Amino acid sequence: MSPSTAHRLLSMLVFRGFAIQDENRNYLPGPEIGVAPTTIVGVDRLRTIARPALEELRDSVGETAYLLVLNGQDVRFVLTVESSDYSKTDDRHGFVISAAQSVGGRAILSTLPTSKVREISQVALEHNYISWSALSGALRLARQRGYAYGVDEVEKGVATISVPLTTGKDMPSSALSLSCPSHRADALESQRVLSSLFAAKTKIDQACH
Repeated sequence: MSPSTAHRLLSMLVFRGFAIQDENRNYLPGPEIGVAPTTIVGVDRLRTIARPALEELRDSVGETAYLLVLNGQDVRFVLTVESSDYSKTDDRHGFVISAAQSVGGRAILSTLPTSKVREISQVALEHNYISWSALSGALRLARQRGYAYGVDEVEKGVATISVPLTTGKDMPSSALSLSCPSHRADALESQRVLSSLFAAKTKIDQACH
């Protein structure tokens, strides 16, 4: 099996929660096979604060909403509020993915200094999972817009938009995301959805301080 094929398979196992990576990037059993997820300080309080805003956002736009937190070089999904639409995107609670390779991760990275971005993205850059030029360009666009956006990136057939949150000092760096089937991708950048997304961000930010 080629290294690139092995990486794709392992990345999907991590994304689906069947594997996690520790701080040394070693692969370990994930929460979907009975191993408790990594404990991140402040997540429980952040989840409690964010849930009402995510529920209101879900009801407003009709798409599934997610809360993600930065965990080393990855982002972890810590809360899902699912849409009732039959074609909704699924619950991703516990899923982990490289911050540099995900929309929610790039939303968080867009708030950090370049030196910190390079540190967090080191493995992804060293293994050419993403180039520095592509990552820095995506972060520059996210800073200009105030959000990150992508289609068919981590999961085929899925579009995602994400905004970084401004949380308290005892909480992890985090982001709020909306996902939908890619055939509805354009709607994520509509004024209606953007207004609802930023309103949810404001409510969470204010409640965290």
